[in-house]
Amino acid sequence: MLGKVYFYPFLVTSYRDKDGVARTKTIMKLSHLPEHAVCALDAALRSGENTQMVPSQAIRFYDAIPFGDTWAVFRLAEDLGIIETFSQFPKEHQTALISMIIDRVINPKPHSKRALADTYEGETLSRIMNNPSTPPLHEWYRSLETLYTHQMQIQKKLYYR
Repeated sequence: MLGKVYFYPFLVTSYRDKDGVARTKTIMKLSHLPEHAVCALDAALRSGENTQMVPSQAIRFYDAIPFGDTWAVFRLAEDLGIIETFSQFPKEHQTALISMIIDRVINPKPHSKRALADTYEGETLSRIMNNPSTPPLHEWYRSLETLYTHQMQIQKKLYYR
C-alpha cells in the first residue's frame, strides 16, 4: 500500500570494526513493547542524562511459571488422542489422569498423587486446561480405578487412532 509506514523499533549500538568502518549491532527488538514505552525509552536514551539504573537483584518475577514443557506434552497428548479419550470420564478424573501422565513425562522423579493434588491449583496445567479448581484427593485415587476398569477400551481406542 502506498503511504503506509511500518514501525519496527530496535535497540542498537554503534561501533567501529577492526578496519575502522562504522557498524551497528542490534541489542534487542522492541516491537513487543507498547508504543508509549518505546517512546519513553527513546527519549531517555536521547537525553544523554545518566539516569539511575535498577540493579538486577531488585527485579522480581511474580507469578512466573514454567510453561513450555507442560504445553508441549499436553499438545502431544491432544495429537495422540489421549485428551479426547479421557473426555468420557468425569472432569475430576480427566484432570487427575492428565496431570499424572504429564508429570510422569516431564519429571525425572514423578510426584505422588497427594503432591500433585496439593500443587495442582497453582501449576501450569491448571491454566492450560482452564480448570483452576483442584479435585479432592480421593478423586485422584478414584481416577486410577477408572483407568484400570477401562484400560482395554482405552488401549483399543488409542491403537486404532
